[in-house]
Amino acid sequence: GLAMMLVLVAVAVVAPMLLGEAAEQVTGAVRQGPSPEHLLGTDQLGRDILARSLVATRLTLIMATAATAVQVVLGVLLGGAVWVMPRAVREVILRVVDASVAFPALVLALVVAAVLGPGGFSAVMAIGVAGIPSFARLTSNMVAMVAQREYVVTARLLGVGGFRLLGRHLLPNVSGPLLVLTTSSFALALLEIASLSFVGLGVQSPAFDYGLLLNDGLTAIYTQPWQAIAPSIMLVYAGI
Repeated sequence: GLAMMLVLVAVAVVAPMLLGEAAEQVTGAVRQGPSPEHLLGTDQLGRDILARSLVATRLTLIMATAATAVQVVLGVLLGGAVWVMPRAVREVILRVVDASVAFPALVLALVVAAVLGPGGFSAVMAIGVAGIPSFARLTSNMVAMVAQREYVVTARLLGVGGFRLLGRHLLPNVSGPLLVLTTSSFALALLEIASLSFVGLGVQSPAFDYGLLLNDGLTAIYTQPWQAIAPSIMLVYAGI
């Protein structure tokens, strides 16, 4: 897994520098099949399909990382902070979180993206906001078990402040499951961001990510299948 990740990061860093021109330059070699010059052929504007699939890795990873960061930071803070709030406030927030978890994340993301409008930033915020309830619920459930332990009770009696208690005694003791959820959420963020771009609510041309490449390749799936297959392979690899 670490080796695959390093390869992916290397592609994200190097590909735009080496293949950026081939990925964006419009030529007369329209919809050509695989050849020594274009290993996977060209698209409807004569751009190299392999180059575009590799170059799209950078923007896709940046957006997925940003969306996951929004989920983790806000979700963990919300889920942990409820246990240093008054009981009445905590119960209201937990019920709202429970209700939010009932909605599929992608459906919630579609609603947020539709409100914010098409664009890469909108897609990141939509996926990030949609993932907050899952992190908040897991964090609150785990912190609830830790909050009753003797060292936490002792810290309260000694006058340790709420957020210092959260950062020093509560969250560090529930970090393991959160790390697992973070990795799986990153893979889901990749797929969801690609989904938003595929339906026109994510990245807009001339920028491109895996989802936009899939959208472009759909119209020529029977005549130029590599235009859809190449970004699909990259998306699956990144998720794994």
